[in-house]
Amino acid sequence: MRITALFIITLIPILALGQWIDTTFTIETDYNISYGSAIDFAGAHQILEMDISYPTNDQAPSCGRPLLVMIHGGAWLAGDKSESTSKRIREDFAKRGYTTASINYRLGQFHTDQYVNCNIPGWNCLNMTDTAEWYRAYYRGIQDANGAIRYLINNSNVYNIDPNNTFVVGESAGGYLAMGVGFMDDVSEAA
Repeated sequence: MRITALFIITLIPILALGQWIDTTFTIETDYNISYGSAIDFAGAHQILEMDISYPTNDQAPSCGRPLLVMIHGGAWLAGDKSESTSKRIREDFAKRGYTTASINYRLGQFHTDQYVNCNIPGWNCLNMTDTAEWYRAYYRGIQDANGAIRYLINNSNVYNIDPNNTFVVGESAGGYLAMGVGFMDDVSEAA
């Protein structure tokens, strides 16, 4: 199943995404729904969770509601699905008639205790890591976001989702992950 649309919050005003402008519906939220598990950057097993919000007093279309997946930011090092921006977007779009989910994904990278030159004279990258770690963290996030979407599409009858009307949004690192979900559709592209 391919994502039919891709939007990045920092590039497109949020109301442009809405099929409905007014936040008229009452919503319910299912918290900490496990959508899978994976091994993190350090080899530890991690349960992946999301919060799912949906209208409770609407007349959903027979094909189902549009799905919006929100991915939080945090430089692939921090962040959570319940932070204010993720929560607000998840709830606001559910009130507009969407089934929405804000997801957690694997965070973290190996750091170095050496100063790393970032090709910027006079600045030493705050001892973060080498660039290969950033790419690996990015790819893990894309894998996890795709896993969340698969879970939601496979459970479309539970959450009354139209699998052909899926949107992915994110802020900061989550915006990059949203682009990766939309554009990376072949494993060879990860190399």
